[in-house]
Amino acid sequence: MDGSLFRWTGVNSASDDQPCETDPYLHVITGLAAGGAERKMIEVASGLDPLRFESHIVSISRDAVLAPVIRAAGIRLTMLQAHPFRSLGVGPLWRVAQLLRREKPDIVQTWLFHADLVGGIAAWAARLPVIWNIRASMSDSGWRPLTPSVRLRLVARICEALSGVVPRKIRCSLANVRRNMRRYPQEKIHVIGNGVDLELFKPGLMGMAAMAQRQLTDSPPAAAAETT
Repeated sequence: MDGSLFRWTGVNSASDDQPCETDPYLHVITGLAAGGAERKMIEVASGLDPLRFESHIVSISRDAVLAPVIRAAGIRLTMLQAHPFRSLGVGPLWRVAQLLRREKPDIVQTWLFHADLVGGIAAWAARLPVIWNIRASMSDSGWRPLTPSVRLRLVARICEALSGVVPRKIRCSLANVRRNMRRYPQEKIHVIGNGVDLELFKPGLMGMAAMAQRQLTDSPPAAAAETT
């Protein structure tokens, strides 16, 4: 977490020998499918200092693949169980707004376009500081069903129009800055790369052998190497 965030959220900077209450930190995400943004959110929520922050994750849709992981990490979880095609309706927006009024978090951090829109508007209406996380790219290759693709693009355009008003900060990957963030307020954007935990994702013996074989196969012949 950067220091500029705490300056406008009012987080206490008490010394180590002074006890202080934990600050509520609420994450809003579209769903809990096994995707990169969802895993990154869990990593951020579980990595916060529990003596300073009380993490709470709110999932809008019914996707619940990663719910056991969140509960196993001891993170508070609220699932709104909205139908995927109703995740942008008045119902989810009203429920998120009610939850924010009840919980009164110091920081609201939203993940993915649908949650950026719903959670962002609810937090803005409640006058709470909100951070958007834009992790999906409209230029990503790969096939998508027509209806979800058109819907996602529409939501992204609405977020673009509201980006000057709703979020205090916008966090995204470098690829998003180059492809999709040209019309967003540049002063709000903070680039956070998509990292990989090398202690968790590392090749085993079979993988290392395959990598070595590939290097040998792709390397130039010795005679050619000597003449260059």
